[in-house]
Amino acid sequence: MLRPYWDNLLPILEEIHEIRLIAGNLFHFYSGYAGRVECVARYYDLPHCAIAFKFSDRIKPVYEDIPLQLAAYCGALNRQYGEPYQVRIEQALLIVATPNEAMVTLFEATEIKKYWRQWQQRVAQFWAQRVAIA
Repeated sequence: MLRPYWDNLLPILEEIHEIRLIAGNLFHFYSGYAGRVECVARYYDLPHCAIAFKFSDRIKPVYEDIPLQLAAYCGALNRQYGEPYQVRIEQALLIVATPNEAMVTLFEATEIKKYWRQWQQRVAQFWAQRVAIA
């Protein structure tokens, strides 16, 4: 039954505006990774953010892979759209909906930069291992 999720998510969705991208494919040519960001928009008075939606039966701790994923989205968005469209996405939102509640977690620019560095290390490590195997 989706209704409880929707009822909890709707007040949050009503505060999302100036949507620039929905379900957008991303590719970071220089780092060699791709992904699909769910949304790029403003939330309340925040600047444009990369937004990820998660659905769960209960609120769980935010594991490190999620902010890494959001930082990767920001990096790819800035690489793909930065120059031609003057896009600079420096913050991200995680929106989690459950049947009982919805939660919004903001990752500010300093956090995204920290996770971006970690993401770059992971990608470099992946490509180094791939070359070593080949």
